[in-house]
Amino acid sequence: MAGSVFLSQAIALFLAAMFVWHGWWKWRSPSDFAAAIRGHAIVPRASAQYVAALLIGLESAIALMLLIPAARGFALVSAAALLGAYGGVIVFNLARGRRDIGCGCSWGGQHSPDEGRLTRYHAVRPLVLAGFALCGAVAREFPHLAWSGNPASTSLLVPDGPLWLAVAAATLLFVLLVAADLLIENWERFEIERMRP
Repeated sequence: MAGSVFLSQAIALFLAAMFVWHGWWKWRSPSDFAAAIRGHAIVPRASAQYVAALLIGLESAIALMLLIPAARGFALVSAAALLGAYGGVIVFNLARGRRDIGCGCSWGGQHSPDEGRLTRYHAVRPLVLAGFALCGAVAREFPHLAWSGNPASTSLLVPDGPLWLAVAAATLLFVLLVAADLLIENWERFEIERMRP
């Protein structure tokens, strides 16, 4: 049971940090985020700014609810739904052959969301994060489903620990996500430079 609480806390803290980190540039420049939404051609162009404002508010609310223990289960399911929708939009655009658009999820807004190239990584990342969120929700709401068998064997995989240990695990996950984002971004820049005459 305590292992399930630890897992849920760690995933919730990680996702809250991820939403804040990825959302920072959206708050700073909502018009750039609206331009990214327009680029995906999923909603009417005229409504992109309203959709951008709605998504920014939704991400912020989810990040806040992930930090509140009483709301954490709902927040984890909401995060999974939103991240799954983001992944679905990117998969849809990749299937249509629309690769020369920004994903709209720039971790720091280092480049314009209109400049970019969608890759499979951009589709897989939100879907994997949605899976993390669902794991956290299951661990929190249905701890008897999260672990089966001998409780001693699960303590090796998911330690029973204090909040600081959940924070440490969330920090490690967050650092790995940022490192993966930086590697992909640098690889994309290298590919763009290599293709120039």
